[in-house]
Amino acid sequence: MYSPSIRNADSSPVGPVKETLAIGMDIGGTNCDIGFVNQHGACLRHISVSTQSHACFEGFRDATLAAIREHLQQLAGYRCVGMGIAAPGANSRNGRVTDPSNLGWPDICLTDAFGRFLPFPIYVTNDANAAALGEKKYGFAKDLNNFVLLTLGTGLGAGIFVDGKLLLGRSGFGGELGHTRISDETRLCGCGQMGCLETYVSATGLRRTVMELIAKYGKSSGALSHLDFHQLTAERVGQAAADGDILALEAFEITGSVLGKKMADWATVLDPEAFILFGGLTRAGEFLLDPIQRSFQQALSNFLRDPIPVVLSAVPHGEAAVLGACHISEFLHQTQEV
Repeated sequence: MYSPSIRNADSSPVGPVKETLAIGMDIGGTNCDIGFVNQHGACLRHISVSTQSHACFEGFRDATLAAIREHLQQLAGYRCVGMGIAAPGANSRNGRVTDPSNLGWPDICLTDAFGRFLPFPIYVTNDANAAALGEKKYGFAKDLNNFVLLTLGTGLGAGIFVDGKLLLGRSGFGGELGHTRISDETRLCGCGQMGCLETYVSATGLRRTVMELIAKYGKSSGALSHLDFHQLTAERVGQAAADGDILALEAFEITGSVLGKKMADWATVLDPEAFILFGGLTRAGEFLLDPIQRSFQQALSNFLRDPIPVVLSAVPHGEAAVLGACHISEFLHQTQEV
């Protein structure tokens, strides 16, 4: 994506050479994180725009454009060469967000929606793919060719590298592991199916598990029993677990156990070098990671003899998808060459 200078037709420099930057945008179910990243991979500015405080996509887009323009004016010493957008349900092949169930938007072509108002190229990919690309560029996966990055946020996504290439699939929707099903009978998913993995393993899934446990145990359920679903957050569950609340600890045990078993299934198909966990739910640390690792090791097939590490993202919290989004154009170029 980056270009070190502007040149004219005879390749001689035009005016003073500016350092370049790219914009990485990570659209989540609650907030949109935006990073202004220089050509060395340093995040010069990191801002956040709410995705839930706008009644429609156009309101969100206008607020985001205003924030981008304001910060570009403050970074006038840099030349912006492009913007990468990461979003749930986004498709690198056509730039569209299809059925963004966690956002409440209709189908949107993000490249057109933002490209009409900005004077540089716009690139789009799935948020989990962007996080995987950021991890490959700057994190634990720097030297890995086969790995699975799981994004544990409002929903559950996955970015999968196979033999050094990011898996897209025929239509651009490869890696939607959050919509593999663990049950046909319980928990309606935003995608319209019943029993998808992300209805159990995500911040939303954790909250649903807590509410079920509150109903099971009644008023004796401890620090979380007085909260309704809208007051309950993954952060509150994590704090309750840190305080020793039995219900919160059980909720994390259920969540981790469900995910660990599914990871063992995926390991038999993908034979990865590592599973990397990313996203807000990972702030729970050992309360989530310990049951995942136990369940994963217990369910792993015997023929997979070499250890498969399960680790947390090595990129500073909240930056993997933003940094990865800045490199979407490189990834698209690679996939077109295959």
